Amino acid sequence: MIFSLYIINKAGGLIYQKDFNEGLLRLDSNEYLVLAGIFHGIHAITSKISPLAGLGGLEVLETDTFYLQCFQTLTGIKFLLITEPHQPNVDTLMRKVYELYADFVMKNPFYQVEMPIRCDLFDINKTIEYIILLKLIMEDKNQNDLLKPPVKRSMEVLDKHFFKKSVLLSAAIVPLSLIASFRKICSADVLKNNISIVPMDSLFKKVLLKPRISPYDLSKLTKRSSEFIKEHKISIIPYVLELNYDFWNSDDILSAILPENLLESIPCSFAQVGHIAHMNIREEYLPYKKIIGEVILSKNKGIRTVVNKVDIIDTTFRNFKMEVLAGENDFFVEHSESNCRFKFDFSKVYWNSRLNDERHRLIQLFQKGDAICDVFAGVGPFSIPAGKKRVIVFSNDLNPDSYKSMKENISLNKVDLFVKAYCKDGRQFIRDSVHELIEFSKQKTINVPNGKKTKSQESFPKFENILIPQVFKHFIMNLPETSIDFLDAFKGIYSGYKHLFLSTKNSLPTIHVYCFSKLSPPDDLIPRLSTSLGINLLKNNVNIHYVRKVSPNKSMYCCSFKFPEEIAFKSI
Repeated sequence: MIFSLYIINKAGGLIYQKDFNEGLLRLDSNEYLVLAGIFHGIHAITSKISPLAGLGGLEVLETDTFYLQCFQTLTGIKFLLITEPHQPNVDTLMRKVYELYADFVMKNPFYQVEMPIRCDLFDINKTIEYIILLKLIMEDKNQNDLLKPPVKRSMEVLDKHFFKKSVLLSAAIVPLSLIASFRKICSADVLKNNISIVPMDSLFKKVLLKPRISPYDLSKLTKRSSEFIKEHKISIIPYVLELNYDFWNSDDILSAILPENLLESIPCSFAQVGHIAHMNIREEYLPYKKIIGEVILSKNKGIRTVVNKVDIIDTTFRNFKMEVLAGENDFFVEHSESNCRFKFDFSKVYWNSRLNDERHRLIQLFQKGDAICDVFAGVGPFSIPAGKKRVIVFSNDLNPDSYKSMKENISLNKVDLFVKAYCKDGRQFIRDSVHELIEFSKQKTINVPNGKKTKSQESFPKFENILIPQVFKHFIMNLPETSIDFLDAFKGIYSGYKHLFLSTKNSLPTIHVYCFSKLSPPDDLIPRLSTSLGINLLKNNVNIHYVRKVSPNKSMYCCSFKFPEEIAFKSI
């Protein structure tokens, strides 16, 4: 960003001054004259005290907040250009200013040398910056970079004020009645972002065009755009677009501050859990984790805390250590999923928002009146949505914090009649749940209020009776690291209950086992399942569903298969 331009004659008199940023401190005319005189004196002193002969004095002054460059002509005229630090192409900018001075000031027959500059052509469009930027754009070979943020790879703490940029574009002055047609017909030339239309008055709006199009050279317009503009006599004018931090997304900002060797896979993705953004930052990015967290926090509404996992998931209680990268140190969240509300302390329980689609897929398999056994239920992301479908769920988790939150979420979502919470070891729960469901089925039905009725439903009964089945339809085992190891608990769980399956209404349950594999395809899964069950499962009898990639060399799968009779009825 260009702040100011000063031109000082050889006697130290200020003959031209212009500010290009509205946020600058405004001085009165006498103070500008004093500043010019002071710099003239400093310039003269530095030329005398230089240890090397023949040098012309101070040329560059750099501070944390501005950059000053001085160019002195052979006739003693000094040009001072003040910009933000790290402003690119300052030498080029200075050269353009001098070219404009030579063309529009020195060649003006009415201008008297060393007197204040009063040349309208030099001050065209009320700011010389328009012309400077225009010349740079016309010479810029990579015009796509114009809308990229300024770069500062040494940034350690996020400085939003650094990300300011002035970009000269072309704008079409379009009547309101033609806006829709213009955007459709000229879409190939219109700037594609949420600031492409700038209000003017009650009759016209400015439509910003892509950087490749110059207001003084319309040859790069597409044929359709060119014809439409000519037909409707639409004017194309210069427009200086002031960009700031809010314009760019998190990927743009991180691309401007991370080292060049780390730009291939910028860590912008995260799983959102309530107000928390949960990141898994790879090792090579850890030195920059704090500023990454600051960017993610600032660019995502609804996020108040950014955390990074710092340890592997505990296989017993399925929680993990995390550190706060940015924002509040608050882990208690309220999260919505599958038309249900969940409340829990994210630092004490397991929750993965990336499994939302997978949970939805499995829940779609459950029908009203089915009985489901959720062995590693967490806070209830399978169990509670299933309960809302009037599916009977026995829901278990060994983690006391998960169990506590699960019970609260069952009440919060009003599924108490259908979801029963347990806090047991997985193996013990598998064995106990079979017997508990049989006992529960002696109740025969669950009577559920049908809720408010419309006039057309007035003949419907006030209560619906949901028949309680004697056997489970599905077992869910969502503990990917060790689920397979728990399959031995199924041996003989229906021993002594074979008579329940003589009727066609009951069939052996389907087991859904979540697990990891490092192979592609995952040819190791069926042998591992078979070993744990103590029986050879046939490939055709196991559905292996890909869930997600959890690391470059490991993927998550759901293996679903019908409970084998020889295991279910095996004598213990």
